[in-house]
Amino acid sequence: MPQRAAVVLCVLLAASPAFGQNPGVPLELYAGIGIVNDVTMAVRAPSIAGGMSWDYNASWWLVPILEGEFNTAGKPEPCRSASDSPDYCDDGIWLFGARFRHNPNAVSGVRPFATLLVGEYFDALGTDGRLFDGSHFAVQSGAGIEIRWARSFQGVRISADVRHVSGLERYRHQIRLLGAYVIGPRRYKPHP
Repeated sequence: MPQRAAVVLCVLLAASPAFGQNPGVPLELYAGIGIVNDVTMAVRAPSIAGGMSWDYNASWWLVPILEGEFNTAGKPEPCRSASDSPDYCDDGIWLFGARFRHNPNAVSGVRPFATLLVGEYFDALGTDGRLFDGSHFAVQSGAGIEIRWARSFQGVRISADVRHVSGLERYRHQIRLLGAYVIGPRRYKPHP
């Protein structure tokens, strides 16, 4: 499964310059870094996230999104030691859902949003020959703001999310803070 994820990510990244040259394509891509606080396991860890959304119209209040993330929040004990660490100690997650948003502010280009996503959590195993165990259901909700530069396809997105993971020996609750760089259709034009 991680090999498929890498192939999909490479295809998206290779295609992104073509999308940027055609302002009529409503695909929005984002990538960011963050911190995941796994409340259940008392672990804080860095994360790398990326995704895409179908941003067809600036006045849509609901946009479908697909997101992926790698983090080290669920490292098993052998992965946490500095010596003799296995190669595979990162957790991964694929989520699909919707971003609910308000129209951008006409003066500043700031747009608040909320998200609701469901997907599969891949727990790092690292010790028994398998890379991931992907039998865990995840639900994530969150909110944040997006800031777009005037007359540009670029922007930033800051969000806070709460994630619940089931299917493990115990439920896991995670809180994520994420800052992301966004490229997509030009939407915000300031008043003259």
